[in-house]
Amino acid sequence: MFRLSFYIFRQFAGAIASVFVLVVFLGWLTQVLMRFGLVTGKGQTMFVFLAQTAFLIPTIANVVLPACLMLGLARGLRMLEDSRELHSIHGAGRIGSMVAAVGAVTLAAVAVLAGSVHFVEPAATRTGTEQLREINADLIARASVAGVFTEIEPGITMRIDRRAGAGEMQGFFLHDDRNPEFAQTIFARSAIVTRPEGGIDVALANGSLQFRNRATGFVSVVRFDRYQLAVAEIVNPVREFTGPQYQSTQALFAGAGEHRRDPRWLATAHLRLSLPLYALSLAALTFFAMGFPGDASARRLVPLEVRLLAVTVATQTLGSVAVDLAFRSTEWTGLVYLVPLLPLLPALALAYRRLGWSEGLLRMRRWAAR
Repeated sequence: MFRLSFYIFRQFAGAIASVFVLVVFLGWLTQVLMRFGLVTGKGQTMFVFLAQTAFLIPTIANVVLPACLMLGLARGLRMLEDSRELHSIHGAGRIGSMVAAVGAVTLAAVAVLAGSVHFVEPAATRTGTEQLREINADLIARASVAGVFTEIEPGITMRIDRRAGAGEMQGFFLHDDRNPEFAQTIFARSAIVTRPEGGIDVALANGSLQFRNRATGFVSVVRFDRYQLAVAEIVNPVREFTGPQYQSTQALFAGAGEHRRDPRWLATAHLRLSLPLYALSLAALTFFAMGFPGDASARRLVPLEVRLLAVTVATQTLGSVAVDLAFRSTEWTGLVYLVPLLPLLPALALAYRRLGWSEGLLRMRRWAAR
């Protein structure tokens, strides 16, 4: 029995791994194309570019792993059916070996997902954010292209006329449009980049600061001969990562009392705890839908794998809605756990149809009736 279970486990694990690698690669490739401006617009090296996009892989993997588990199991079960091995397993009464293999590969996927969600993704998010801030600081200090308007980060645009060497810039312009109450614009004839301990400063000379109140439209101007601007004030770094997305799950629960007015803090923790439920429910649905031979539904116009994928996409879409509601109010936190369990409803219906009147269950009922 162990050999059969291990054989089936290898079949499932190989199918899941191949689907998972392919989907994660496609997701990563999409992010690569979206962020190629790091090279073309911000003058970074290809190594920095690849490192920045690599920090997104844990997030992509956590999103697609439940669907990849479902697709891998469906592919493995379809291969067993096409080779007639599925018929032999049921004919020999060895369905327990297949259940053990499905359970083992599902628990392995859940363990990987839990470790990534609770530890790997927060660490990758922190490291990637810190690197992006260093990129923005480097862009101001060294890599911005003369004569070109460059977006440092969303809401901040910078331009210089030319570089004069030794960190000196001529014709410095920076516009900060992030604040919802006012917009800030800085002009300077010249600027010199210095690197004091712990940061990067820009010493501006012969310029002005303009503030425009969005509500009144009033503009105030402050002229200066010399103004010391810390790059930290431009890229607005958070030296201590206080957002919930940067915390481990243990830290989220530990700080829930302190951040009780911010529902995102607790909702992020519950979201991470609920993600493995997608894998468990989708694995159960896939097994009862495709783990039995001779089903006429598999020969319909729409393949069974496509219908299972539609259920997966619909469930994860509803899960996104539940998370959005939980981020707004703690009253909706229960939906974060309820939505991932929805595939269990059709799974239970299929289980009853497959096993409800089986000879083995009838024997159990007779034994229980004694």
